[in-house]
Amino acid sequence: MKTINFIQCSIALATALFISSCSDDDDSAQGGSSSQGITTVEAIIPEPMLWNTDNTIALYAKKADSEKDLFYTEDSQVSEATFEAVKKAFPTPEEGDYIRAFYPAGKAKEKANAASTPLLAPGTDPTDTQNVLTQKGNATKDHLSAFYYMYGVSAFGNGAINTIEFQPQMAILTLKITLPAEVIPTTVDISTNGKNLIKSVNCNNYPASAADFKFVTNESTNKVTLNLKDFKALQQLEANVLLFPVDLSGKQLAIAVTDESGEVYNGTLEGVALEKGQQYTLEVTVAKEEEPEPEPDEDYTKTGEGTETSPWIITNAAQLRAISRDSKEGEAGTVLAGKHFKLDNDISLDEEDWEPIKTFSGVFDGNGKTISGMKISTITASGGTGFFAYTHNAEIKNLTIVGNINITTTGAAQTGGLIGQSNNTVLSGNIRSEVNITVTNTVNNDVKNGGVIGELTKSSSVANCDLSYKGELKVENQGTKNAHVGGIIGGMMAEAKMTNAKCTVEAESNITAKSTNTTGTVWLGGFLGNSAPALLTDKLPVKDSKMLGTLSANANGDAIICYAIGWSKDTATTKGFNESFKDNDNYNLEGSTVTSEKGKAYKNGEEGSLAVVERKFIYGCLLPQIYRFRLK
Repeated sequence: MKTINFIQCSIALATALFISSCSDDDDSAQGGSSSQGITTVEAIIPEPMLWNTDNTIALYAKKADSEKDLFYTEDSQVSEATFEAVKKAFPTPEEGDYIRAFYPAGKAKEKANAASTPLLAPGTDPTDTQNVLTQKGNATKDHLSAFYYMYGVSAFGNGAINTIEFQPQMAILTLKITLPAEVIPTTVDISTNGKNLIKSVNCNNYPASAADFKFVTNESTNKVTLNLKDFKALQQLEANVLLFPVDLSGKQLAIAVTDESGEVYNGTLEGVALEKGQQYTLEVTVAKEEEPEPEPDEDYTKTGEGTETSPWIITNAAQLRAISRDSKEGEAGTVLAGKHFKLDNDISLDEEDWEPIKTFSGVFDGNGKTISGMKISTITASGGTGFFAYTHNAEIKNLTIVGNINITTTGAAQTGGLIGQSNNTVLSGNIRSEVNITVTNTVNNDVKNGGVIGELTKSSSVANCDLSYKGELKVENQGTKNAHVGGIIGGMMAEAKMTNAKCTVEAESNITAKSTNTTGTVWLGGFLGNSAPALLTDKLPVKDSKMLGTLSANANGDAIICYAIGWSKDTATTKGFNESFKDNDNYNLEGSTVTSEKGKAYKNGEEGSLAVVERKFIYGCLLPQIYRFRLK
């Protein structure tokens, strides 16, 4: 909300009218003719008002009298001025008669005392030359006096009109406007989203008490325009307008400044209650409205042919969501089968709920780009959850995924930042996940959860690939089956394989698995949660893989934790493992924990209720006779 300052202007302008009478014989001395006498009136007004050459005062000697003008004769831009009234045109009042006065008669002429002719508010009708509000020069207020309607009442006594105290009927609104750069402004528009501004009034009531004078609203508008003249280039604009009293509190005021080139700068501020005789100073910053971005093209098929040589080019979130939509068409994603996609931009999903690509059977080339802002929050019966829910006969390469997954599963589920479950899928190039994952399993089914892939199955492979994960991976298994949790892959079936694959779990990553059931086992590995024993002989990550995060496992049943592969309970599963990773300093389990309430706890192949490794770096899930562990 913009800063709002209130500057109080005197309610009673205390305009003093001093009248000296002359006889017809003295007309020549006053500059008048023998047929007309001259009455001289002096008037003093305070700031911010100044007399202008077209200012006049209308006097009413009696109730039935029509208005008579006192014409201004002195220089403009002063606070004290002399007026002259034609004596014959001004009826001689009687003792005790009320003298009513209206200012400025120049703008009220032939409109006051006429219910059929409304008095327009300045600036509400720029086509009316009598009511165009024009400010000459920055921060000036002299233009206001010609429209600053006032009413006063006095009495005739002792041969003179007593002092008339004018009461202002308008409110002054001062706008201090900050422009984005120096420009020459030409107009300022003030508008509302409804007809909240008063456009015209009737002023046919001239009571004996100035306090009882009232404008009667005749017509409303939503816009007031101030014309600007003789302005130089500036960035700080002070504009002054006059408005009939109106309650604008709780209303949004739109401010639009137009410069000499036709450029429009817009801003908004909150309105206030405008009372007569008050000045209000409001501050606002305006700027050029940016051109609205074109609606993204959801029809990605226009960008290519979907072939290897002419892939469909994906540049925005709408196209990604269109792929998700189309993945649900046909049987097993046949619409996308064999099609090639290529990212051409980094794309944000803006933290809006992402519907995973249900079945993907094509080639998705991330082109080294990042898809960020992925958000998945749902209850799922079963199946895969990730950017891709399920991949089949697919290839994914050179892609980074950033986001959050928070799900509750009610059936067998596979969850990964990139892929929930892969079937006959090849991953290559640089694959990275920065997805925070939280999974709660509520039923009696296995869950497989990985930072990158939930489950790698059926001839899937990770070939010549760098797989990395950074984030929080938390799994709570409330069912009676097992939880397979890995920093890279949750579970890996016998048909799947790794070929020259480097795995990295970055420092400050936390991978935790907790089982609250009575029988289920927690399998927790820095790289793989659970892998078929046959894979451990020659299909492990390459030696320079790094596990630099922290691991924690807790279960009522068995709890098994290892820097590489959670399946380390059986010594047969570690065959050949010691030689591949011996003396490798990349594996840090400092601070990792494993506990079990009723089953057994294993840490890197060693059984104990709570195992604490004597060395900082662990060299593998090795046989306990090779490396000693201190248990406590």
